[in-house]
Amino acid sequence: MTQRDEITNQRDEISRSNRSVTDSIRYAKRIQSSMLPDASLINQIFDDHFVFYIPKDIVSGDFYWMTQIKNEHVNKVIIAASDCTGHGVTGAFMSIMGINLLNTLVNEQGIYSPEIFLQSMRSIIISPLHQDNSVGQGRDGMEIFICCIDINNSKFEFAGAGTRMLFFNGDEKSVYTMNVLQGNRMPVDYHVYMEDFDLQVFEYSRGDIFYLFSDGYRDQQGGANRKCMGSHRFYDLINRNVSLAMKDQKTVLIDYFKSRREEGRSDGSMMEQIDDVMVLGLRL
Repeated sequence: MTQRDEITNQRDEISRSNRSVTDSIRYAKRIQSSMLPDASLINQIFDDHFVFYIPKDIVSGDFYWMTQIKNEHVNKVIIAASDCTGHGVTGAFMSIMGINLLNTLVNEQGIYSPEIFLQSMRSIIISPLHQDNSVGQGRDGMEIFICCIDINNSKFEFAGAGTRMLFFNGDEKSVYTMNVLQGNRMPVDYHVYMEDFDLQVFEYSRGDIFYLFSDGYRDQQGGANRKCMGSHRFYDLINRNVSLAMKDQKTVLIDYFKSRREEGRSDGSMMEQIDDVMVLGLRL
């Protein structure tokens, strides 16, 4: 009976500790969610869009960010989508750091150029995290794509760090051409080579569509062999449904992601989500 009571007490203590930790993480989720762009801001800028955002755990290492700079001389929208190292609590720490850096660079320093964003972020991240080429050192950082839409001049500027995006040019018959836009092949942290990030610029037309995403959707495993979806099938899924309204495209993505996790499961269960998922679709 003494042993039984001791085991019961230990079980109850573990349960109390787990509840305390979980409650703290759920509160952290409220903080993280409040730092993401408000839906009213996105609705104000883009008539047709969707955000598909599902953390693997309670908090996420993926984040998206948006702001508009509008005055008598400038009308620009700056959008970022990032996949930070790790997920859960570790990834959430990096995501909050990334959001704070973007707010500081835009609101306090007035930087609007995507490649300068990335170079500034890299310098700021490396210093406090004491990153260098030491053997065995962790590589905390982020892959991020930053776009600056110059509305007055119909210019689309972008720079990427270790990631890519999809851009679809539409014609008068709503026939779209897919373009895979590649950023630099290095993340925003200490890397084996660190060149300046490249700025790329082109003109866009009203009705063009672009997609920003992390690797969580295309890396989701499914089927009896637990294979990843892969970039090719992910791009094809987007391409086949690009003419739909954005809300309908989101439904397609949700349904396919669910079916992917159910594929090959005879008991009706779903395969575990292996990473944070973020896909943004925006029509210009």
